[in-house]
Amino acid sequence: MPLSLFDSLLGQAEAMLIALRRDLHRQPELGWLETATAERVITLLQQMGLSPKIITGGIICDIDSSSLGTTAPRIGFRADMDALPIEEETGLEYASTVPGVMHACGHDCHVAMLLMAAGRLVSNRASLTRNIRLLFTRAEEIPPGGEPKLLAEGGGHGLDEVHGLHVLTSHCGVVYPTGTFLTCVGTISCYSDRPKITLRARGGHAMEYGQGSIVSPIDAYAWLVTKLAGSLTRKFQPKGFVHCAAPTPAQSANVVPSVIEFEFTFRALDRETYDGMHTCLDRIIESFRTAWPDVEISVDHPAGHIPTINDPLPTEAARRAAHEVAAWARLSHDNPVAHVAEMDQILGGESFGQFHNAGFPGNFMFLGAGGITPAEQAVHGHGHHRPLFNPDERALVLGVAYWLQLATQD
Repeated sequence: MPLSLFDSLLGQAEAMLIALRRDLHRQPELGWLETATAERVITLLQQMGLSPKIITGGIICDIDSSSLGTTAPRIGFRADMDALPIEEETGLEYASTVPGVMHACGHDCHVAMLLMAAGRLVSNRASLTRNIRLLFTRAEEIPPGGEPKLLAEGGGHGLDEVHGLHVLTSHCGVVYPTGTFLTCVGTISCYSDRPKITLRARGGHAMEYGQGSIVSPIDAYAWLVTKLAGSLTRKFQPKGFVHCAAPTPAQSANVVPSVIEFEFTFRALDRETYDGMHTCLDRIIESFRTAWPDVEISVDHPAGHIPTINDPLPTEAARRAAHEVAAWARLSHDNPVAHVAEMDQILGGESFGQFHNAGFPGNFMFLGAGGITPAEQAVHGHGHHRPLFNPDERALVLGVAYWLQLATQD
């Protein structure tokens, strides 16, 4: 698509894009509960004259070229819809209105960008060089995500490749300027599980604990966390680590609970590390049973995120599109820092990896949204999954332009 056609995204269209994102941001929904978000997506797609289909794993909707025919190659454009159980602290006028729930990872941005792109693609069907399938997925934050269900229900039927786009403010203390496109060939994310451990013991009055007649599962929890987040993590860093959440439920100090539960994140860069961590975890659990015979332990370790693997040809196409958009951003969008860079593999989980695992080649692209100047980066450079997460909305129009370029390039 000629760069001049992107200029129509500026002004009123960009304002509409930001307004849509803010509406979504005000009404976040957790994974598998994205009812209002899905209804909004369906309504807007229908208003474009499209025929979206809602299934368990999300929403699928095809946009066919007016000149290629339905037998032409079809590529998927994916956006995730869910939010996180975080209390927002940004103080923005469009901050979350749902207590304890926040779009703290940018999925509201992803939905808004893809919806705006869909409207442009419908209006320019003749310029499409491939047919498009929009994929709005559920529960990315809850491994393994909505993709397995979406694919099981036919979401991948007739699909040739899939692309994902994710805003990125900062990672490990490094702020990514607005307009930076980042990707790589090969593995870009990690194995990421969320096991849950339940500890059961004879609870009661705290005075019994003081007299040594009962065992507190809180003590057992402390022992276990030291082993998991301490010795296990030290053994496998930097390729893998464990982080444990606080136990639930919280109770009064004069009550020794009978049951406590906690989740922990279990991450590894490669299969060898992942398998090694599993083996170490099994040994720790057995050691626990020996050390704490009066505390029953059960472990629920469901399937988690698998690594996202970028394939060479889709990644080449994604980079070409990103280069075109970055050049346009420097020329017409007052963004001197826009460029395309190489991304190292990160210890972040991502449900997008399910597409490659199911045999669909693709690319996952990050889009910097951390601001341009140092002053802006102080506002927009807060990391993901944090109460102050606040991506630079100027990145949104670049994301739309990326989708348009990818859909219309030769």
